[in-house]
Amino acid sequence: MDKPLYLTFDDGPQPGSTDVILSILAEYGAHADFFMIGRQVAAHPDLAAAAYAAGHGIGNHTYHHPSLCGIDHATMRAEVSATREVLGALGSGYLRPPYGYSDLHT
Repeated sequence: MDKPLYLTFDDGPQPGSTDVILSILAEYGAHADFFMIGRQVAAHPDLAAAAYAAGHGIGNHTYHHPSLCGIDHATMRAEVSATREVLGALGSGYLRPPYGYSDLHT
């Protein structure tokens, strides 16, 4: 019985790593989910678009990558909304909190 393996990558897109990862995934016919930082997407929209075009999932990893624990609701909403805006149609609607940290307000 085959066992699934789920690959996820955070903190991109980043030239020199995201493009290499995309190449390796294509070589093996594998798919992954990329949780992208909004400011990185704004700086490297071509890499985000390439990941999406290759059929990979694109998730929200906030705009500036702050810990979401203990920050006020308005700041949290701004971080998520700014990334949602820069991702546009590429975004899946999923959020991965930076550092994996969350609390009851996240």
